[in-house]
Amino acid sequence: MKYQSKINEALLNRIISAAYSDAGLIEKIKIYFLAARNKRVKKLLEEYKITARAVHSLEQEKCPDTILKSIKNELSTKENKIITLVSDFLYSVLYRPAISALAAVLFISTLLFFVLFNKTVNKQYSDAQVQLAEKQVKRSLVLVNKIFERTTFKLENDILKKQVAEPVNKGISTINDLFKGG
Repeated sequence: MKYQSKINEALLNRIISAAYSDAGLIEKIKIYFLAARNKRVKKLLEEYKITARAVHSLEQEKCPDTILKSIKNELSTKENKIITLVSDFLYSVLYRPAISALAAVLFISTLLFFVLFNKTVNKQYSDAQVQLAEKQVKRSLVLVNKIFERTTFKLENDILKKQVAEPVNKGISTINDLFKGG
């Protein structure tokens, strides 16, 4: 097998997968043999392994207690039964990604079920019931909006900039220095 002076994208993806331990055993062995015969592949593999170790060493952060306390204080002053149910749901969704994925799938499948098998029922609601429902929906949406704004801010400023961008930039600058020097 001839090796070109430039590494193509497919090979680079295989090297990255091996460095991050995402590749299968046979694929890893192939990449390690290739690295033993090709210095460029070996350098890239070593650099990506360093970056992978840095990425894997990052700890998963939890939602700050101050946000959770402020949500609980807000909820305790409002209609307790309905709001508590919503807060428990949001708490579960925020702390457990598997539950949020399951909730999304359940929501979409329920929505599709009702759209596909919708049988029109003529039920009359009083004006008071409609106003109460609108009020509850508005409160829920305001609460969800606040949580998403805080989460977005935390994700953009703390997690992406500090824990992802900085190690990636270090890895890229190291690779650039290696290519300039070698």
